[in-house]
Amino acid sequence: MPELDAYRCPAGDLLKRSGREKRLRSGGREEVLVRYKGEAQTCHACPLRAQCTTSHKGRSLRRSEHADMIVAHRAWMETTEAKRVYRLRGQTIEIVFADFKEHRGLRRFSSRGLVRVRTELALEVLVHNLLVVHRSSSQKQNAKETHPTSEPIAA
Repeated sequence: MPELDAYRCPAGDLLKRSGREKRLRSGGREEVLVRYKGEAQTCHACPLRAQCTTSHKGRSLRRSEHADMIVAHRAWMETTEAKRVYRLRGQTIEIVFADFKEHRGLRRFSSRGLVRVRTELALEVLVHNLLVVHRSSSQKQNAKETHPTSEPIAA
């Protein structure tokens, strides 16, 4: 319930906001989590307590400050429009990622540090683009050899 800044437990009781905490993520990023807590007396008397919590202090949960955006994104991903867009993505960029992993061995970067990793990825992209250009020119050359544009005139 974003308008109340609270959540409802499975039995319908309100879990009120009880604080915030920060969690360190990879790359030095911080994620802010909001804590919500129910009343211990309410939880002890609840018939759904066994499926909801084992805590003696009452039900509590932590949600990312971005939880609403995550829910909205998941709803978008269920639409036919999103499925169409991601089907197209699977035919374009995901093939490149698969090529990097399987044919170029880029499952992990061999260098450390953001500058070196960016350089390594830039070189991989350069190699990929050069291969695409080479394949394209080879296909054009093969097409010219198999289908000449001018035929000799019989005398």
